[in-house]
Amino acid sequence: MAGKGIDYLSLVREEFVARGINKGDKVSFCKVKIPITKENFDTEFKENLIIDDDFPAGEGGVGYIPICVQDFPGVCRCMTANQAGYYAIRKCKEQGWDFIEDWPCVLNNLEMDLQ
Repeated sequence: MAGKGIDYLSLVREEFVARGINKGDKVSFCKVKIPITKENFDTEFKENLIIDDDFPAGEGGVGYIPICVQDFPGVCRCMTANQAGYYAIRKCKEQGWDFIEDWPCVLNNLEMDLQ
């Protein structure tokens, strides 16, 4: 499923900017070891972050959207976080769904297909 030479981080950001999301040009999906919530973000995010090939290293002010490897092990094994995020955004748009809310549903379906 990996697309060599495709800049998924830029594609994700283009979708968020096109949607009119504030600071959409600074968004990135990322992999994490455990579920990250608003409540535990400050204490758990950094130590549970998994850096993959298209992680925006060294970039400040990024708004991260965590994808937990416990919830999506097959997806995380096959794709980078931004590749999975872009796949989910595309599928949501095809179905007429709100990708801000429904991207986890797409990854759940993909996870089932990968099993």
